[in-house]
Amino acid sequence: MRFIDNDRIKEELLFVDYFECRCTGQDIFKMVRSYFDSHHIGLSQVISVSTDGARNMTGRDTGFLGCFKRDVPQCSFNHCMLHKQALAAKNLQPELHETLNLVIKVVNFVKSSPLNEHQKHFFETEEFSSIYLKLKSAYHTEIFSYYNLSNLRLQGDGIFLQAAIENVTTFQNKLKFFRLRILSNQWNMFPRVEAIPPLSPHLEFKFTSLVEENLMNLVTDFPIAFRTFHQSLNTC
Repeated sequence: MRFIDNDRIKEELLFVDYFECRCTGQDIFKMVRSYFDSHHIGLSQVISVSTDGARNMTGRDTGFLGCFKRDVPQCSFNHCMLHKQALAAKNLQPELHETLNLVIKVVNFVKSSPLNEHQKHFFETEEFSSIYLKLKSAYHTEIFSYYNLSNLRLQGDGIFLQAAIENVTTFQNKLKFFRLRILSNQWNMFPRVEAIPPLSPHLEFKFTSLVEENLMNLVTDFPIAFRTFHQSLNTC
């Protein structure tokens, strides 16, 4: 949580507890309220709450936010920015989603197999002999690397709403730039993709179209996912 102490903003972990059985929104709210009451802190001093999108957290009637809102109606609520970004990034076309699942399957096999056996299996797998599949896997690696870097910049002490939104906006603009670059057949921002031998003209067009569509989906989905944060910033 963030609070003001001697005119300085501080960040501390409020508390950690566990549930013995149920974990409904009402249960979570009762635990939080009990902690505040035991330390003689009024819930009215809470001005903003951020959560993920789980139903027990966001439910209007019995969710944590619904319960909190009834006790503290003036409090504002936000969906965690990291979770928002993760949700926006999940919008993959079926072909890219299938490739991701295959990579995960192979990685899990490698982790669970003896070294000599899994090396042979990996390099002899028919699917991974396909340059087209290698390209899609390389693209996954590259784009998720950019996600991870952006996520890291949303974490840590002293990251406030305006700086976080600026980071997300920068990432959105980067996606737009990437899309324009690949439409001009420029792949240097994805070095792992660029290092793979060229495909036939037909497959090269297919791969470029696939990546362009994925980037276009991301460019469209990110502003929608973060719309409420921009609105919050405008009202500050």
